[in-house]
Amino acid sequence: MKIGSKIKQIRELRNYTQEYVADKLGMSIAGYSRIERNQVDVNFEKLNKIASVFNVQVAELIKFDDEAIFSIQNLTNSVNGNKVNIQFNENEKKLYEALIEQLKNEITFLKSELKRERELKK
Repeated sequence: MKIGSKIKQIRELRNYTQEYVADKLGMSIAGYSRIERNQVDVNFEKLNKIASVFNVQVAELIKFDDEAIFSIQNLTNSVNGNKVNIQFNENEKKLYEALIEQLKNEITFLKSELKRERELKK
């Protein structure tokens, strides 16, 4: 998938209009539209600005894969219609588990920092 198509999909996932993104980039809607249609080459500086608008890293723009985003193996509603059962493949599961562990570690660290600061204030 070409970079313009990836940019378009991310924009749509964010529910941004072309006008909004073009305005944030300081360019015309027509110019921005040409990027999404892969009619112009996008230099690193422009990619960096686009990534900033979407609040992602440039690498995420480059490697964005819609199939990976929507590759949830099984998505089913429960009987009452309020709960959703999502089953991830093993790679997704490992990534989420690693992220959860990282966040737990950060929480533990921040709690210890708060405790240390409270003790210093006493």
